[in-house]
Amino acid sequence: MDDPSGETLGAHRQRIHDISFIVGNFQQRFTQWYNKRNDRWSELFGGRFDSVLLDEHGAVARVMAYITLNAVRARLVDDPAEYR
Repeated sequence: MDDPSGETLGAHRQRIHDISFIVGNFQQRFTQWYNKRNDRWSELFGGRFDSVLLDEHGAVARVMAYITLNAVRARLVDDPAEYR
């Protein structure tokens, strides 16, 4: 899918929006349930959930490199291949 048509891209964007809504709604409801059950008032997740459709050339490779190098940046390993 090097050059997706506008119709295909629009369909993918709609699905991404639906997934974002579902995950965000789950996070909100779970946090409310957990806080009520444990008599606390706080966020459970680090930040807002967000999703982005990677439709530009090289975007997937950049995201994969970012994820792969997280363990190195966190100083858990010296080489990404050492991380599980």
